[in-house]
Amino acid sequence: EQLADCRPVAVIADDEIAPKVRVAAAGASGVRVWPVNEWSAECRKMPEKRPLREVDSDGPMLLFYTSGTSGQSKGVQLSHRQVIVNARQVLERSRAGPADRLLVVMPVFHVNGFGNQIVLPLLAGASIALRPRFVRDEFWSDVARYQPSYFTAVPTLMSRLLDAPDLPAAGQRSSLRFMRTGAAPLTSEL
Repeated sequence: EQLADCRPVAVIADDEIAPKVRVAAAGASGVRVWPVNEWSAECRKMPEKRPLREVDSDGPMLLFYTSGTSGQSKGVQLSHRQVIVNARQVLERSRAGPADRLLVVMPVFHVNGFGNQIVLPLLAGASIALRPRFVRDEFWSDVARYQPSYFTAVPTLMSRLLDAPDLPAAGQRSSLRFMRTGAAPLTSEL
């Protein structure tokens, strides 16, 4: 439905699901499906410096689809300005900077994931440790490995982390300066 609605020229898909996306896109004319590894290899062939192009800040940057709670998913266009202003507002409150590293365990295919876990750290000059998905039993070893200063998670994931039998000592998680949450109420007990 989304492919038919937005009629993309290209789709970049996880290597595992690229074959399924090709099948879904077969009816759409001219759509190129790039598995991530193939696309990454192609990007490495591009010149490092490309001419800058003027961007209309009120022009479309992204097309996100709603979850379809009203029955059908709807495409919502966001402008460059909307995405940047939102990321700057959150950045102002989080005070992330070049010394920070975000451990990304949430999906980035939704507005919060993209705007606050990709755009925000890039605006701040921070680095990103991007994990494919949240795995509770790998989280604390990821903290030890990547030394993030913060992460973002929904309350359910935070609860799962606190319920883990192997919660590390404070010194082993000392790189964490703060954590952000959203998408659901955070109880005072949690």
